[in-house]
Amino acid sequence: MAFMAATSDNDSLRLEGLKTLELIIVKFANVPEPEFKDHVVLEQYQAQVGAALRPAFSTDTPPHVTAIACQVCSAWIGSGVARDLNDLKRVHQLLVSSLSKLQKNSSCTIYNESSITLEKLAILKAWAEVYIVAMKKKENLMKYEISKSFQKTKKFDEDEDEDECEIDYQSAFNEDLLQLVEPELTLLSENWLLALKDAAFLILPPEFSLQLPHDGGTFYTADTIEFARPQFRKSWSPILHAACLWFSCTGFDMYMNNNLKDQSIGNFHLLFGIAMEALCDPKSNEPISYITECLGSLKALLSHKLTREILVSAFDEAQSFMRYHPTKGYSWEFKDGDSKEKDSNEDKHKEKQKEEPSSAFQRARVDFLLGDIFKKFFPKVNQIVENGTKANEVKNQENEKNGTELKQEKVDVASNNFTNNSNQVANQNNFDRTQPYKSVVAKLTAV
Repeated sequence: MAFMAATSDNDSLRLEGLKTLELIIVKFANVPEPEFKDHVVLEQYQAQVGAALRPAFSTDTPPHVTAIACQVCSAWIGSGVARDLNDLKRVHQLLVSSLSKLQKNSSCTIYNESSITLEKLAILKAWAEVYIVAMKKKENLMKYEISKSFQKTKKFDEDEDEDECEIDYQSAFNEDLLQLVEPELTLLSENWLLALKDAAFLILPPEFSLQLPHDGGTFYTADTIEFARPQFRKSWSPILHAACLWFSCTGFDMYMNNNLKDQSIGNFHLLFGIAMEALCDPKSNEPISYITECLGSLKALLSHKLTREILVSAFDEAQSFMRYHPTKGYSWEFKDGDSKEKDSNEDKHKEKQKEEPSSAFQRARVDFLLGDIFKKFFPKVNQIVENGTKANEVKNQENEKNGTELKQEKVDVASNNFTNNSNQVANQNNFDRTQPYKSVVAKLTAV
């Protein structure tokens, strides 16, 4: 019934037939064949699946029908029912033929722009799911080879070895699937990143609506932005996962080899930002599979050494802009690279100016100010009388005669040293700073 509905001339029947076919593939992909060991039931229906999908990729097929057919293709390839490479190529060629619709001005003008956006996003999503499955099969194959080499060094029972090898072989089949996807990765990766850039604009809050492109994005226009949001919401998570896998395995090294470091860093920030935004602000109406896709995307993105260095350098850069105010707390002052260079050059110029020797006018001005300070706040000195004895000793003798005692303060040695040093400096500069002391001595002698 699903085959008959999918090959019908009525578009509504074709849609329901393709949806039913996808449901059958998902539910019965792992059901074993009772008469043949290590085989599944759907293996004998491979020809019918290919025949039901082929009419949906013709040029006169509506875009929404082709979009559902792309989902069925990705579900069929990812199910692992077709283990032979030739059987995979039948459905794979249908997806390859759909890539021509990703080019500009390749869509038919008789359909509205929202349906064309739906078709293109469905094609990118289908290829993303196929690429994710291919990378998982490659990872399982590597684990199988490692476990197989490990088993040779250990001694296990023969029965246990055979059972483990069979289980690992079942998870490592279709190692040639990645070879079918790799020739198309250049075109796919470019469109994946463009689609994610559009998705990043569409998830902006309303207060940032002025940042949206006036002419629209790559896969939507300014008039169809409201219709494009739900379509992007259904497709962005597998596209993000596939883009992160490609970027960590191939894309980052390709950009670095072509001296495109700034472009690679920008793509890293795009992928990392979308994943973190989805994890920090999960939507209640989205399934839990979106969270697992985001976690898998971050795991793939940070598996490369250089991507981890970019992330660490971003934290260091943010810390360098951090400023602390006692009342306002922490704040960040972000500056461009050119302004940083200007500030560093100005600081170096200031340091050079500080190292220059002082002028004669500056030295004379400093001497004048020091002399003025000594005139106003001159230090206390021991007063000398005519007979050579100190005035303090004379006062002490008079107090002893009268039977009174006078407490004396201790002489500050540091202040005396400072006075002596300042007097030496004043003498070197030919400035008469002993005038206050001479006047005091003259008054005492007159008394």
